[in-house]
Amino acid sequence: MYLNIWFDILTPKQLHFFEPMIRRLEADHNVMYTSRQYGEVAPLVRIRDIKPEIIGRHGGGTLESKLKAGISRMDKLLNRVLDFSPDVLISCTSPEAGRIAFGLGIKHIAFSDCPHQAAVMKLTLPFAWKLLTPWLIPAKEFTTYGIKRNDVIHYKAIDAAFTIKRKEMGGNMPLPFVKKDAPNILIRPVEDFASYVSKSGLAIPFIQRVVFEFGTDYNVVVLARYPDQARSIRNMIRTSIPAPKRRSTRVILMKYDGKHLLNNTDLFVGSGGTMTMESALYGVPTLSYGVFPSTLETFLARKHLLKVEPDPDNIVKQAHQMLKSNRDQIRKRADAAVSEMEDPADVLINLLATMPKNQGASS
Repeated sequence: MYLNIWFDILTPKQLHFFEPMIRRLEADHNVMYTSRQYGEVAPLVRIRDIKPEIIGRHGGGTLESKLKAGISRMDKLLNRVLDFSPDVLISCTSPEAGRIAFGLGIKHIAFSDCPHQAAVMKLTLPFAWKLLTPWLIPAKEFTTYGIKRNDVIHYKAIDAAFTIKRKEMGGNMPLPFVKKDAPNILIRPVEDFASYVSKSGLAIPFIQRVVFEFGTDYNVVVLARYPDQARSIRNMIRTSIPAPKRRSTRVILMKYDGKHLLNNTDLFVGSGGTMTMESALYGVPTLSYGVFPSTLETFLARKHLLKVEPDPDNIVKQAHQMLKSNRDQIRKRADAAVSEMEDPADVLINLLATMPKNQGASS
């Protein structure tokens, strides 16, 4: 069955996750992929081979700005969708695309490994045809938002196990680490513009302690998500960390392929998001400060691929221990874990082969 397939891609993780699926589906189907103006997507699009149509923008950090941006984006998307006439939408629970798909009677296949994103789940799951999610996440964590249990399909994989398999790009770009021949620590703060984050500044105590301890003799790079977040972290470091102790610390925005950074990282400190999972499954010594405890983190911790440390007072102690860990052993454990997982693209392609024709908005 030949299909018109529409992907809506909103974040860097989604671009990495969907890229191999798009490549496979393009061989047999007509595929359109859209995105939006968003701080970290734009530089990534310049690095990667995939070039989505940019329609609309990210709404920023307030409820009003998110709502206005969402309404504007739906209006702009609608004409393009009507012109393309998709048979199916595939997204990581895109609210704007999901609403258009429901209104036009287009089946929506949603992917999600983030049931804590309550606002997005409420806006999309009641109208999704199917939800595909890692086997570790119980269906009940999603059915509470309105999707039926029979419409939740599990695949035996963690998404990051496949995003990390992407071809490394941008390897000729100078790395952001200051000192040559010094260990590299990469910190990824929480996404404090996201609707599911109730307050900003969650990463500040952890960053303070790591920079104070390691910022003289180690390279410490904080990979901020937004310009406002970067300014806030730089100001914190400048006003609370003595100059000698921040000598080798940099706060940057993402303009690299994350895999290129991880290839040169000796310790990753993350907030439990996608890059934390990628780091762990790539065999990098990984600490998570546990902003959103999840079954995925618990699984990786049980496999001894990361450590969760929610106490800022203990983060330095754990960091010292992990910097002494055997990287080869961690990589072997990571490779073994990934080898047991199935490719979500196979599950998606099999589902598309069984998909009935659309029959209007009530289908």
